[in-house]
Amino acid sequence: MTLSEYLSQFRMQEARRLLTTTDHKLVLIAEEVGYNDVSYFSNVFKKYYGVAPRAMSKGE
Repeated sequence: MTLSEYLSQFRMQEARRLLTTTDHKLVLIAEEVGYNDVSYFSNVFKKYYGVAPRAMSKGE
């Protein structure tokens, strides 16, 4: 596993944890895991998990 792959995996796992355990808004979670663009974050998340981040969020 490359450093880039590890970093992406870590970010996605942390984003999933935040989505399922907090009520933070998606834009805040994206920023917390290192993405400045929430649309790009959503696309990466969906590619990684197969579902949109909103579908996995605690509040929805």
